[in-house]
Amino acid sequence: MKTAPTFNDTITLYHRISEQDANGRTVVQYVRAVVENAFFSALDGLKISGEQLVSDNQYIARLPLGTVVGELDLVVLGTVSDTVADSAGSRITDIATRYKPSCFFVKQIKINDKIPFAKHVKVTGV
Repeated sequence: MKTAPTFNDTITLYHRISEQDANGRTVVQYVRAVVENAFFSALDGLKISGEQLVSDNQYIARLPLGTVVGELDLVVLGTVSDTVADSAGSRITDIATRYKPSCFFVKQIKINDKIPFAKHVKVTGV
């Protein structure tokens, strides 16, 4: 029998916003938000690729319904205060490297609103 996940984790979400500037260049910014009453799971996995075993880790987070999240957002387990900037050590990839394996980039989003007592946004990534 499957049981419902417990929503007792705190997650820091770096939400990616992409806009065009006056010169037509794409400008990417990240807005940091701390999300409470969430769920985080990191599953270590392996898969066969050709004749080699390669890492196939999978990540899941379940966020309260109404949380603004998008593809390529960064999900970090816990509360962190890093600010994203365009300088060495502060880029979004630097932050992801710093907190691995307790973080992931969002690849898929699903709204789970059919469960009356546990409506949430499910995000998965690698």
